[in-house]
Amino acid sequence: MPTFPKEEKLCSRKLIGELFESGKKVKKYPMVLIYKRRSELERNQITFSVPKRRFKKAVDRNKIKRLLREVYRLRKDDFFQELNLDSKLAMFLVYNSDKMPTYKEVQTNFILILERLKNEFSKQHEE
Repeated sequence: MPTFPKEEKLCSRKLIGELFESGKKVKKYPMVLIYKRRSELERNQITFSVPKRRFKKAVDRNKIKRLLREVYRLRKDDFFQELNLDSKLAMFLVYNSDKMPTYKEVQTNFILILERLKNEFSKQHEE
């Protein structure tokens, strides 16, 4: 059964700052995934963000973050097994849209953004 334990949650302000300074981006509207390879991490870590500018009510922001976490929790095992990386990833996922998404929309966009991430790694591996 897939879980999302505390060890997989990106909480380090220093690491989040590093992601925004020197991380790479993968975009699939309405999501942007900022990532960076980190060899010192024991597990892949991710955090989710929904801008206050787009959704004024915390209830709405929290609902979207719950949807994002649930889709990640269910898809992460298959995805990371396919990638087969030697180092772990630190990731920051931002949802940038004005409309409230459905679970199906989040799932579809998340799968597409993970496919783009996989393509990025295959390009880097070829070089």
